[in-house]
Amino acid sequence: MTTLQMVLRNLMANKVRLAQAVLGMVVGVAAMVIVLCLGINLFKGVGEFYSAYSPSLMYMGVYTSVEKSPRVTVEDMEGLVASSEYITAVSPLVFVPDNNLRYAGQTSEKTRVRGVSEQFLIMKPGCQVAAGRFLQPMDISRRQNVCVIGSAVAGELLGCANFEDAIGETLKIRGENFTVIGVFAEIKPDLEDGNYDVFIPYTTAKQLAGEIVAPLMEESYLDIYYVNLNSVDNIINGRDTVRALLAEVSGRPHGETASLFSLSTRTSQKYDRECVLGLTGKLLGLSGLVLLVGGVGIMNVMLATVRERRQEIGVRRAYGATARDIRRQFLLEALCTSGLGAVLGIVLGLPAGLLVCRFMGSVPIGYAGEMLLNPDLLDLGALVLPVLGGAAAAVLIGVVFGLYPACKAAKMEPVAAINAD
Repeated sequence: MTTLQMVLRNLMANKVRLAQAVLGMVVGVAAMVIVLCLGINLFKGVGEFYSAYSPSLMYMGVYTSVEKSPRVTVEDMEGLVASSEYITAVSPLVFVPDNNLRYAGQTSEKTRVRGVSEQFLIMKPGCQVAAGRFLQPMDISRRQNVCVIGSAVAGELLGCANFEDAIGETLKIRGENFTVIGVFAEIKPDLEDGNYDVFIPYTTAKQLAGEIVAPLMEESYLDIYYVNLNSVDNIINGRDTVRALLAEVSGRPHGETASLFSLSTRTSQKYDRECVLGLTGKLLGLSGLVLLVGGVGIMNVMLATVRERRQEIGVRRAYGATARDIRRQFLLEALCTSGLGAVLGIVLGLPAGLLVCRFMGSVPIGYAGEMLLNPDLLDLGALVLPVLGGAAAAVLIGVVFGLYPACKAAKMEPVAAINAD
């Protein structure tokens, strides 16, 4: 305790020098805490996003030559459900860009309008209808202007506290009237907040969106499907089944005039998590460089302190202090300096990390494009790791960069130190 009191007294004797030594640590630890907060919540968000979908789901993009090949139809794909032992459900997925969804003169910019079939709920069991009903085969075949909306659309745009009140209301999508026939129960927000989704029959969506040409393959049509398999172990078999269908319809081997791009839920989740880990690792590397600069600052300040206190060191050695005592004293000073930087860095980094997670606009994760972080994703329990990570880094920096000045002080000869100018 006496040594600690002496260390604290020596540190407070020169507050300006202490501030210079601490500043680099504060910035480095705060950066590390922010990065860890972001990485942990992104990793958690990826898990929440994919947990809503069937684990044996495949996302397939069918590219068909505009001029040279017959086009695979929805009926062809749906026929696989009866003919294939691996495929249990198929649903087209038609994106309606620039949907301009309006209600009573108000426009919602958060909503996503997509065309699907009645089998979509098999693909996304996380969606449960709380009021009304989901799409039926008759809605699809008759190209009805009906829609099923997310809870946020019902609450924020329609202003319905009770979901039943939303049934029968009319929305405008691209200038056309759509009747609300169902409302999804509120789901836990994920990186793609499904509470803002609006689903319409895919036949109607095709009329609104028109023919979709592949962005990077302007000579090919792009048809997107969700294909659900009976097991995650049959992902390759399911993909090969669809490739065989393309070859059969086009009359040519797969890849010549018709090709398939596919991603499974499991593969996509793995890839997205690897992207999050890679991004977090790179950012941690940058924050580590800042910590190294802070460590060098601590070492330089400690070396200057050792030079200025040579006589003090000599007197302590003359009165019986061992080299180990001197080394311990200066190493403790370095640890206290880095520890103070860690505390201040954590205090600044935690709220900054939460703000970054809350207000971050878009994060590139795999193929998914823009994903908005929701505050409900923040896991306060996960904040323990950033705190421990920042504290551990500070201790390591203090030991590594404080050890050389401490050893240099311990090696001083008592008489030479006392007589030093």
